[in-house]
Amino acid sequence: MTPINAADIFADAQITLDLPVTSKKEALLSLCQLAALEVNLHESQIYAAIAEREALAPTGLGQGLAIPHAKIEGVDRVVGVLARLSQPVEYDAVDGKPVDVIFMLIAPADAGSDHLRALAAASRFLRDPVISRLCRMAKTTAGLQRALTPGEIDKYARAAE
Repeated sequence: MTPINAADIFADAQITLDLPVTSKKEALLSLCQLAALEVNLHESQIYAAIAEREALAPTGLGQGLAIPHAKIEGVDRVVGVLARLSQPVEYDAVDGKPVDVIFMLIAPADAGSDHLRALAAASRFLRDPVISRLCRMAKTTAGLQRALTPGEIDKYARAAE
C-alpha cells in the first residue's frame, strides 16, 4: 500500500483565497464549481455527493477548519480544492465555531481505503498549526501553493519560530 502524502494532495490542490460567501451551502457550491473544472464533471453531480455526505455528519473539524469529502462516479483520481473564505461561515463544526478554511476532497467511487487514507492525511496536515497559519496568512494563491509544496513547509515552519 503506497502511503498518501498530504503535502502532495495540498500542493496539487486548486486554491482560492478570500472566497466571498456568506453560508456553508454557498461555500460548498463554490468549491464544487472549482472541483468540476478539475474532473470534467458537472458541479451539480459533485454537490449532490458532497451534500449527501454532509447530511450524514457535518465535516467541520473545529478550529475554523472543514474537510467536506465524497467518492464520486466518474472521478479518476483524488482531487483537492482549498478555499480560504473572506469571512467565516456557520458550518455545524464539532466545536460550534464558524469555518474559514475549507479543503474539499473528492475521490473515485471505487477508491476504497485510499479515500479514507487521503482524508485522514489531509485532516492531520490541515490541523498542523503551521499549515493552518499559512492558509490564513497567505497573500496570494501562488504563494500558498508554493508554501504547501513538499520541502517548502519546513522552511516556513522554521521562519515562523
